Amino acid sequence: MAQSSSSVVATSRSKSEDIASRLGEIESALSQLAGVKQATVLAIGEKEKTLAAYVVPQGEAFCITDHRNPALPQAWHTLAGTLPCCAISPEISAEQVADFLQHRLLKLKPGHTAGADPLPLMNSLAIQPRWQAVVERWLAFLVTQRRLKPAAEGYQVCAGEEREDEHPHFSGHDLTLSQILRGARNELSLLNDAQWSPESLAFNHPASAPYIQELATICQQLAQRLQRPIRLLEVGTRTGRAAESLLAQLNAGQIEYVGLEQSQEMLLSARQRLAPWPGARLSLWNADTLAAHAHSADIIWLNNALHRLLPEDPGLLATLQQLAVPGALLYVMEFRQLTPSALLSTLLLTNGQPEALLHNSADWAALFSAAAFNCQHGDEVAGLQRFLVQCPDRQVRRDPRQLQAALAGRLPGWMVPQRIVFLDALPLTANGKIDYQALKRRHTPEAENPAEADLPQGDIEKQVAALWQQLLSTGNVTRETDFFQQGGDSLLATRLTGQLHQAGYEAQLSDLFNHPRLADFAATLRKPTSRSNNHSSTPLKIATSPLRLPTCSRLTWWASAGLCPGRRRLTFLC
Repeated sequence: MAQSSSSVVATSRSKSEDIASRLGEIESALSQLAGVKQATVLAIGEKEKTLAAYVVPQGEAFCITDHRNPALPQAWHTLAGTLPCCAISPEISAEQVADFLQHRLLKLKPGHTAGADPLPLMNSLAIQPRWQAVVERWLAFLVTQRRLKPAAEGYQVCAGEEREDEHPHFSGHDLTLSQILRGARNELSLLNDAQWSPESLAFNHPASAPYIQELATICQQLAQRLQRPIRLLEVGTRTGRAAESLLAQLNAGQIEYVGLEQSQEMLLSARQRLAPWPGARLSLWNADTLAAHAHSADIIWLNNALHRLLPEDPGLLATLQQLAVPGALLYVMEFRQLTPSALLSTLLLTNGQPEALLHNSADWAALFSAAAFNCQHGDEVAGLQRFLVQCPDRQVRRDPRQLQAALAGRLPGWMVPQRIVFLDALPLTANGKIDYQALKRRHTPEAENPAEADLPQGDIEKQVAALWQQLLSTGNVTRETDFFQQGGDSLLATRLTGQLHQAGYEAQLSDLFNHPRLADFAATLRKPTSRSNNHSSTPLKIATSPLRLPTCSRLTWWASAGLCPGRRRLTFLC
């Protein structure tokens, strides 16, 4: 006789409640296993519970060993082409940058004097005091270019007239920088500048094209060896400019490209740029993504990314090993020093001290060696370094199935956790207790039935939810959705407020940082009383062109202080 629906629901509820009541028994069984240092278990999900075990292992328990595929080269440089040996001139010379600084930006006339203290000069140009370190760097650069001569009272401006053959990229850039220095424009707008973003400056460096061409040659040769498309994973893909250049030189039979990016804003731009390559996959850098791509990459490409990411994630090189197959290649591109053109862009995004993030070849080789990588080759063209680094030939990785099999000998099958998450340590609260909320945030399942979820209410919440769905590239958004936990970042937050302004709302970035939950943030939105009621029907649209970011000194402060909730501190040097 068929069961009634009510009895089925009751049975399911009873089993879920039974699971929740038996978590302690499961944890006890885990603690008795050799090789388990610490563990906890949670029942994840609203209706149908999923058991998830978070385990801190010790030694090499529950491990399997993988070895290098013999088809992978022992010496990666044998697959590379020949790089140019001649000197390469930069696209924008130091002399052109000096001309721009002296005549267009700082307006230093030949024969005049500038005091040792830059504040009077800054005051005359209405430059905010917070840019003093940047102005001092500019003055020091002009001394090296012999545009200024040290004198007893400060600096003597040397003779010289403004050149007429100005580089076209300088057109309008003096206005942009002047607005930033006066506080009329946010410096983060440089990140969307087609010519002056750090990503664009790195891509336009004269050595970038031959390095990318060399990487394409390696991919072609390796695909022929393996008789399949190689799996290349780019870490820190930004808006995909370099990836676009690489993919244009390869076909679908040679490469499976995956780009990982920390910024959701950058990820949106990369998806638009790489749309002509439907096989290219792009994902936000998070725990679930890393787990999905574990031990899969034949080549990991780091295009001016390590110096940005390592200060905030010292364990990054160990993470890269987990993404790579044994013996895989790390293809690393890094600047040894700041280029002259970066003085007019990157310098403003790094508190005037970008060199603290840069390393020479010896320093990089030491970092690779300390992380058990083999730096097989390294050289430099016009200040841009590139390294061919081999991952270890042997990799030991945790196998969840072994732990599940061990538990199956102690527990009924329905009590064996379906998900096993190995951790270096369990997250703790300020009181030193296990942070269960942090563990739950590792899992972001969509609502089992959207009709039963806490859906947005009212026109404002629904409009904000529609915008979040598009900006965050996510499905269901509820009143409880957290903007930053869902993948939002400071750049995307600025874009969100810009779109809300266009729709006629008064939206403040500080409100989003303080109230990242959708319902709470929507409650802060107001429509100015002086505006026309026509704005109330303005549909929300996602801008597909580069966004001119609004001025907001608060965003800069949050980013530099590392206080963006749930996000890493921002570093912009490329």
